[in-house]
Amino acid sequence: MLQRTIFFLFLLGGVLVSLVAKADDNPRTFILLDKGWGYRPVSDTGLKSSMKQVTVPHTWNANYIPGTRSYNREMMVYRRDLEITPDMKDKRLFLYFEGVNSSATVLVNNKSVGSHKGGYTAFCMEVTDYAKQGTNKLEVWVTNAYNPEILPISGDFNIYGGIHRPCHLLVTEQDCISPLFYASPGVFIHQDKVSEKQAQITVETMLSLRGKKQGLKVRTTIEDAKGNIISQNIEQNVTNENVKQPFVIEHPVLWNAKQNPHLYKVIVELLDNGKVQGKRIINHVK
Repeated sequence: MLQRTIFFLFLLGGVLVSLVAKADDNPRTFILLDKGWGYRPVSDTGLKSSMKQVTVPHTWNANYIPGTRSYNREMMVYRRDLEITPDMKDKRLFLYFEGVNSSATVLVNNKSVGSHKGGYTAFCMEVTDYAKQGTNKLEVWVTNAYNPEILPISGDFNIYGGIHRPCHLLVTEQDCISPLFYASPGVFIHQDKVSEKQAQITVETMLSLRGKKQGLKVRTTIEDAKGNIISQNIEQNVTNENVKQPFVIEHPVLWNAKQNPHLYKVIVELLDNGKVQGKRIINHVK
């Protein structure tokens, strides 16, 4: 039986990396922050206390002995230098965490940027106004202590604490496709009506417009599995940070896992006088 779903967008942080490709003309840059971290218990405030050097992803429960019921559920502070280079001047800066278990508070230069609850969901915070050019101090206060407000409360597994998934510095233009909505790609594909004869869909793009420029455009292109353009929509003079673009595709190729696993690609570009300010490529679209 044919599956009557043509477009589906995964929003989970762990899948995001595989779905969002980086093109040469994409001004968005991800910088992996895996090395240079140290950590210690928050309670260890002695003058001689030192940070243990680690690489992220990391958990302080790595030495847990299987078969025992006790493991550390406490608060730790992670710290590293955050280098902001001259080429990042006039750019926007975001910290993108793929997972911190199970509650995190992020500080830059001793100022709180924000907090996140939940160890298995990605989150993103803007630090443009907190970081300066040169060396900055980045801290993440992490706790896996029991908290009835954070799921899962219990299960047949342990709640290991730490920055247990990769962390990145994200650099964008002043006007960009927003990474702040639950750390999603900022692009949502809605199926309005789909049949073998016709697919009516809406591509919704969430923008973050800080530059307040005039004449911005959002160009959304849909390609088939061979890279052929089958539809394109250009939204002119964009001022609204939520852009919805309708598409009608005649005789769409409906995805079938065994007989015809056809996949589409959706490319969303934010343009300023023809120059790409933001770009998201959503692969593996059914």
